[in-house]
Amino acid sequence: FDDNVEHYDRESSRADHHWTSELSPYLYWGQLSPRTVLHEAVLANIAPKFRRKLAWRDLSYWLYTLFPHMHSTAIRPAYSKQWWSSDKEHLKAWQNGKTGYPLVDA
Repeated sequence: FDDNVEHYDRESSRADHHWTSELSPYLYWGQLSPRTVLHEAVLANIAPKFRRKLAWRDLSYWLYTLFPHMHSTAIRPAYSKQWWSSDKEHLKAWQNGKTGYPLVDA
């Protein structure tokens, strides 16, 4: 991670380069503590984007403990009545970025 940290802010989402932290499996299996990683990142002044992603990772785990069924039900009751199309052509259009809605297709 230290070798490529200068690229992290701009390029961490690119799967074709090794400019990711590669820490996920170690965090997942508890070999590294998120607190330790965050502490070291702050001390070393490592990319703010990395620190934000680490925080979002923990937030998502915390939300899942509060809403264990969020993978299949809406967190907000107002969204439980949201209509979803079961049309496979609509799904293909969404997957290919061709829904006709610029914000969705971006």
